[in-house]
Amino acid sequence: MLKKLSLATLVGIPCGLLLVRFASEEWISFLLGILLVAYSIFSLTGSRARQVALQKKFAHPHASYPFGFAAGMLGSAYNMNGIPVVLYAAGRDWTPKQYSSNVQAHFFVSSALVILSHIIGGFYTTSLAILYLASIPAVLLAILIGNQLYARIPMDNFKRYIFYLIFLLGLLNLIKIF
Repeated sequence: MLKKLSLATLVGIPCGLLLVRFASEEWISFLLGILLVAYSIFSLTGSRARQVALQKKFAHPHASYPFGFAAGMLGSAYNMNGIPVVLYAAGRDWTPKQYSSNVQAHFFVSSALVILSHIIGGFYTTSLAILYLASIPAVLLAILIGNQLYARIPMDNFKRYIFYLIFLLGLLNLIKIF
């Protein structure tokens, strides 16, 4: 999964650099907001049979490609590489440990690729690098807290919480454009 997701992310990165040059950030935020809200409502209100059918589709060997591509594109354009990966991971039938391990590993790979593309594309400045380095302790703390929490949350609750967070991300994307 991680190899295919990361390969597709690498392919999506140049498209994101083009997107940032030619597409309106408000339009992209609006589309993302609608997608996230709709997906979370679909997932929270769906029957168990519908969720199982979706998990079977996401388990297909090539299902990760569009999500990886979108992660690369959105990551290089708007630093939003996490949204497609979280959507993909939430649709898989993974335990919280599998979810956390796969998502964290992909975020590491995709973030490194996005940062490299930004450096090559001339998007990084010294002040941005300082802000990035300053954020590392908060990121490490979040990983530590997340690892402690996921081990204590039952699987059904874990997935429901993820979908609530996806819904909230969608709302925040919609609110920021108005």
